[in-house]
Amino acid sequence: MKKQLIATVGELQKHPSKKFVYENEGSEQEAFLIRFEEAYYAYDNVCPHQHWNLDLGDNEFFAPDGKLLMCQVHAALFLPDSGKCYDGPCYDRDLRRLPLLIEEGKIFLQLGA
Repeated sequence: MKKQLIATVGELQKHPSKKFVYENEGSEQEAFLIRFEEAYYAYDNVCPHQHWNLDLGDNEFFAPDGKLLMCQVHAALFLPDSGKCYDGPCYDRDLRRLPLLIEEGKIFLQLGA
């Protein structure tokens, strides 16, 4: 199993999200890592509603209350721990969650073989 280093555990203490790029089927894909309730999750940076990035290039993925992820274009809301559509125009289409591995204080994206 290949893995890509995307962050360290301490890196998301001040700001709960970080964008990164990985290779997906031969092309680069933008994704983001979040820290939510002391756990880490990663998702493709694509709103399933109309395939826009969730953020507006500003690395802001959380709604103002900090409890849900939000598409800044259409205000679709998603659960941070699962990527499931919570409300808005996502119509039960969820964010694509990416597999993570945490080893010795480092956060890796698990890539295919």
